[in-house]
This record gives sequence, C-alpha cells and structure tokens, in this order.
Amino acid sequence: MKCLVFLEALLAIATLVHSKLVLPLEEEELDGYVKKKSIVMVEVYSPSCPHCKKLAPEYLKAAKTAHSDKKPYYFVKIDATKNPGIGQKLEVTGYPTLKLFVNGNSIDFDGNRTADAILAFIDKKSGPPSEFLATAAAVEAVIKAKGHRVSDSALTNSCSASS
Repeated sequence: MKCLVFLEALLAIATLVHSKLVLPLEEEELDGYVKKKSIVMVEVYSPSCPHCKKLAPEYLKAAKTAHSDKKPYYFVKIDATKNPGIGQKLEVTGYPTLKLFVNGNSIDFDGNRTADAILAFIDKKSGPPSEFLATAAAVEAVIKAKGHRVSDSALTNSCSASS
C-alpha cells in the first residue's frame, strides 16, 4: 500500500513538472502566447496517436534540457481532438506536428523526433544566421569543431577589414 501511494505521488510530481515545462494550450491562447515569447515550439497532437505517444518523452526531454541549459525556449502542446480548428490554422497534415515560432514566424519542423534533434533545430533556426570570426585562429577553431577542411588559399583570399 505504501508503495502504491509513493508511486502515485511520483506520478503527480512528474505531471506537475511536465505541465510547467510543456504547457498545454488551447487554440485561442496560441497567438497571445507566441506574441509574448520569442521562441516557442508547438506540438499539435492527438492523445490516441501512437506516434504522438512515442514523441511525448522526447519532447519533454527537450524541454527539460532547454530549461536546465537556461535557454529561452518555450514548449507547448495543443490537443487537436479538443481544438479542431488548430489543424487548419497551422496547416497540420498529420500527428504529431511540430512548429517552431521565432518572433511570431512559423517554421515547420521536419527533423528526427528526438530531444537532441528538436533542440538542434531550435538552436539553428533561432540563432544568428552567421558569426563574425575576427582571426584566422577563430576560423580554424570553428573548422576543426565542425570537422571541415579549408585550404590555405580560402583563408588568405578572403576579404579583410582593412581592404
């Protein structure tokens, strides 16, 4: 009996944590929420969908990781069975559908449905399009980190700030 009570308490805590990291929204709340937050990942799902059930722990893991890494990302979910107009509004063609909103603009997610892929997608789509590298050493460090090779002529033939 004590074990059952303990498990119920754990489930209640997990549900509370989940609801704080992945906020359930209604269709009419979405526009206002997206206007208030600059980076919002939206999951449109159906509770009976097996693919949605498989995504749920990965989506929560992405939210937990973003939260622990102090990234300004917000995760929401909308139940399409309770919000039938959301499919047309967000051009949903199947479940689950993930849409990223960056400063109010919608971007379709088409990557793998893993926490790492979701976070990499958000990082890529919400970050700056490029980064200024002031020195050859900085360029070489990025090249090594990304696993690319660049010839010496590519580095010496680039424009410099003094030209």
